[in-house]
Amino acid sequence: MALLDDRTSELKGAQSFLTTADAFSGTEVLNTLQRLNSEILQHTAFIAESMIESYMPDKVPVQTEEQMAGANRVTGVIGRAIVHFLGAKKHKDDPILVQIAFQAYFAHVLQWIARAWNIAGDETQNRLIDQIYERVRDTEAQAISGRWRALTRANVPRRQRDELQLTSLLTTKVLSGLADILLVAGCNASQTELVKALSSKFSEKVSFLVTLAVRVNKIVGEDVTSGDLEVLTVPPASLFDPASMEDVYNEAASGAGARVLCTTDLGLRKRVRVSTTGEKEKQWAVTILLKPKVALESVVEIMDD
Repeated sequence: MALLDDRTSELKGAQSFLTTADAFSGTEVLNTLQRLNSEILQHTAFIAESMIESYMPDKVPVQTEEQMAGANRVTGVIGRAIVHFLGAKKHKDDPILVQIAFQAYFAHVLQWIARAWNIAGDETQNRLIDQIYERVRDTEAQAISGRWRALTRANVPRRQRDELQLTSLLTTKVLSGLADILLVAGCNASQTELVKALSSKFSEKVSFLVTLAVRVNKIVGEDVTSGDLEVLTVPPASLFDPASMEDVYNEAASGAGARVLCTTDLGLRKRVRVSTTGEKEKQWAVTILLKPKVALESVVEIMDD
């Protein structure tokens, strides 16, 4: 009898491991991401307008060492071109470029949150698990690789931080990045002062966006196993490709040769392993559920110098 109980338990475990039932549908994930994009747009517009009105002088000051340090910190996140234009353009009467830079910063950080194996861990750990998962995904059927991902994401060793501490830490990181963007744009305050002002006025809004991204992380990492849902951005300076991205400003210049300034809205792609044999390209079904939206470099041409 004990042997039968053991075998029954093992069978139930195997069935649980191989199940392809998702806790969330693709539509629900899509709606969550679209909500995140909408909230980013609304909050960045409000934050940019408020901060530029309060801290942007009528005359752009000579660039300081602190501004150059801020530029160095955000260049790797939002791209060299937009950092250049932030320092070269006027923003007092129209903070749209600052808003676009904010959107780009949010897109980068929130995509990282949504895709990370361990949000509280370091990048070395995340890259290592990524490499292991790539091997699992390339050799196993979708049911197995999907469950492996879900179980690993749920059980990866984490630092002893609760969700509130983690959200607070990530919110502080985002506020620091927004302060660097404001520095580069020419605001007449120190980075510390800008972080303090942003925190007192907008930490609740930023925290809300971080919380939504953490929710997306759990959904795409643990709750959907029938395929891999990948949150997408487009690297700055990429050639514009209408098949895989959307021009947020619908410019006439978004034709051949147009280059991406930055990502403004996150996208979503689903990859499903449909076969483990034959040509590698034909083993996967790839569907773009939501194209990432981008601003093109040409959008800067219509702004004031």
